[in-house]
Amino acid sequence: MSSQPLRLLPLAINDWATGHELPDIVAGRLFSGHILLKVENRGNAPLSGVALHVQGSNILQATTGVPVGLQPGQRSSLHAPLAQIAGTSVVAAQCPLQVKLHIEVNGTVAAKREHRLGCRAIHDRFSFVYIDVDGSPQLAAAKFPSSCPEQGCAVLLSTHGMDVTAQRQADCYRPLPGAWVLAPHGRGTHGFNWQGPGHWSALRALDSLAERAGLWQTQTEADAETANDVVRVANPPRVIFAGHSNGGFGAWFFGTHYPDMALGVAPLSGMATIGTTQVPRPAGLPDRLWELVDSSVEEYRGDGLASNLIGAPHRTQLHLCTCSPHQSYTYKPVLCSISTLPDLVHRSAATPKDMF
Repeated sequence: MSSQPLRLLPLAINDWATGHELPDIVAGRLFSGHILLKVENRGNAPLSGVALHVQGSNILQATTGVPVGLQPGQRSSLHAPLAQIAGTSVVAAQCPLQVKLHIEVNGTVAAKREHRLGCRAIHDRFSFVYIDVDGSPQLAAAKFPSSCPEQGCAVLLSTHGMDVTAQRQADCYRPLPGAWVLAPHGRGTHGFNWQGPGHWSALRALDSLAERAGLWQTQTEADAETANDVVRVANPPRVIFAGHSNGGFGAWFFGTHYPDMALGVAPLSGMATIGTTQVPRPAGLPDRLWELVDSSVEEYRGDGLASNLIGAPHRTQLHLCTCSPHQSYTYKPVLCSISTLPDLVHRSAATPKDMF
């Protein structure tokens, strides 16, 4: 082992408060395309050429991540491709699946770690790792649809509230006919209030789900027993935006910003605008400078974007759920809305004039 001052940081594993940062095996196959480790440079000098490696096995291909540099005191999440050998399947006796990882610094092994990937049935909630817009590995939880139309699956994108993990958010839903369940982590249990990094991370999770579902579909079609199963995400995507509390704001935000892909919007116990967008103008601040500051938060003032949803395909209870301080009023619309989801999703494959 090298004497490089590289420290491995713990991952969240089936933790109620922090979630689960390892990808899962689903029905004997890998859905996720990446795996991550968290590290810290505890030395006084920069480290270069820091790369994560996956050791090959009878199930996994040997892979190497992109090398990065770490400044003294810097923490980072390293990632490497996670690739299953074609034609293999993870059987029950191999679960949980052992994955051997090591980190090299300029070609010298600096740390080793073994993890075991949980095995899930096809309709269980599972976790996957995707690469965000800034190149960092991020987490999401998902559930396969119970069935899908030939045109492809819709997606119920559910944004979590404060201190809620992606896994717990996805666990709120049963497998849905016609739609995937997708719960992005939003780069944290606060999700950046689904603004800024949380906003872009959720969109990337949606793109990643479509990519991985497409690969899964290709493999499925090669199997005679599952050749007719449809799991691919429709293109363009058809999305039901839902969420609770801060995630209710997220649902409203995504629905009003992307009405072209919205089948419906269900913001529960949330708000159209949150306090961080109400920036008071300091006395004496020049107009041009204030305009710059104010415009930086303008897109997150959802009350000014409600008109974007006028005419969007919807069922009334799924399109906009009334927010109320009494939780019994805010939960009831979702229970009614989800019961109408199958017909909504199948109707979404029709032409726009048939949707109203």
